[in-house]
Amino acid sequence: MIKNYLLVFLISMFPLIELRGAIPVGLGLGLPILPTYLVCVVGNMIPVPFIYLFARKFLIWGYHKPVIGPFCRFCINKGEKGGRALEAKAGRGLVVALLLFVGIPLPGTGAWTGTLAASLLDMDFKKSVLACMGGVLLAGCIMGILSVLATDFNISVAEAGHLISAYALGVTFGAPALLFFRRMPLRKLMLMLAAMILAGNTFTALAPEFYSMLAARFISGLPHGAYFGVGAIVAQRLAPDGHKAQAVSIMVAGMTVATLAGVPGVTFL
Repeated sequence: MIKNYLLVFLISMFPLIELRGAIPVGLGLGLPILPTYLVCVVGNMIPVPFIYLFARKFLIWGYHKPVIGPFCRFCINKGEKGGRALEAKAGRGLVVALLLFVGIPLPGTGAWTGTLAASLLDMDFKKSVLACMGGVLLAGCIMGILSVLATDFNISVAEAGHLISAYALGVTFGAPALLFFRRMPLRKLMLMLAAMILAGNTFTALAPEFYSMLAARFISGLPHGAYFGVGAIVAQRLAPDGHKAQAVSIMVAGMTVATLAGVPGVTFL
């Protein structure tokens, strides 16, 4: 048992693999989900301060070395690319963007890449570590849910990941549909979109098999973009002059807090 925990701990520390590989391995070895989650989070977080403080210096030092040069150049290019993407998309919300960059388990994301990008962008050390910690917690919850679903439905983790793709596809198709309801009063429109979100999530919770859950996730994603778009308009209209941007940022922060608090809660129910 201890050997298995040590294995997933070491896997979670490995760059690019991190939690997306460690948690499925741990559950595949028969380890309980909560201890596996905690061990993987700790293992993934341990390198973060060292990456921020020392990785850039080491990579710059080794950039032109004959043996380690290619690896150092790859890491610097990866970090700079991730940093530019964060700056372009985030603006002032760079900390939240870093959290989401680390937290959403996609190819090229994760604590290693995110911390290196934060170091290359000269972000504040404390804010960078806290953002990475939030992202690691979020990534662990996502991978925990996907691993449990894969086990329940007897499918691979990669196939379970299609549930995320289905939701994203729903968001893509649902947001333009807002044009058809542009004459509807905002209050009624928000209530209608909230009812659709509730119906989609209820259908997801009650889905008896994988493909019906896949359809439910698509339905849940349809109102997502429209709901937050309308929410931003309502927040601006309710806020006094000079506080409109703050009102929108509070609304977006609420979504972030709900994600960080709700996803772990649902994972461990």
